[in-house]
Parts: sequence; C-alpha cells; structure tokens
Amino acid sequence: YVFHLAKVMKISVVGIGGGDLEAGNIKMILALVWQMMRYHIQTMLMAISSSDTPITDAEVMAWANTKVAETGQKMEIKSFKDEILRDGKFFLYLMDALKSGVVKQHLIKTDDSPESRLQNCRYAISIARKIGAGIF
Repeated sequence: YVFHLAKVMKISVVGIGGGDLEAGNIKMILALVWQMMRYHIQTMLMAISSSDTPITDAEVMAWANTKVAETGQKMEIKSFKDEILRDGKFFLYLMDALKSGVVKQHLIKTDDSPESRLQNCRYAISIARKIGAGIF
C-alpha cells in the first residue's frame, strides 16, 4: 500500500523495498518519510499560492531571505544544506519576520558553541509550534 501511495504522489522510491520497511531499515524509512514531507509541503505551498506548478526550492529560499532581510539581519541561505542554518538563528529571524515580537531577542544565543546552537534550535522549534507551524 505504501508503494501504491508513493506512485500516486509521484514520490521516488527507487532502491526502497517492502523488505526495507518490514526490517525497519532506518535509512530507507527516513528517505521515504523525507519524500512524503516534501510532498506535503509542496502541496501546501501550491494551495497557498493558488498555483498549479510546484514551488521551487529557489523560490522558497528567495522568499525566506527577503523576510529575514526585513528584520535587518544580513543573513542569506543558498541551499537547504547551508551551514548558516545549523545554529537556528535564521529560522528565529524568519519567524520574527512572520510574527513580529514572537521571538525574544535576548534568548537568542550568539556564540557558536554546540550547546548554544542546540539551544537556539530548540527555541526555534518552540516558537514554530507557538505560531502554528507544522513540525516534521
């Protein structure tokens, strides 16, 4: 059934088999979940934009970069694997742009220690939940 749905949703399942799911192969299960998450996000973005064509990663990043720039921050992402995302600050500034005042600036850790990055990311998830964002 999973593979039938994947086909209907045009999700790539190359290299993933029923045995992988039954055996609990984490790598393959995560690959499938990632594809399903992307499908959900693309569907939601298309509905919001009233578009029949998928929103590209470049369009999402351009929008996010514009929103973060509106907060006065000089940060810009070039891909979803960008190193700048590792400390959570970009997401915090993006959410503050979407809902002004929701992020308490004094709670954002500015040093680059692993503990501070983790704290910022936890804070970003907390704020995302607070404003009703879907968390995967």
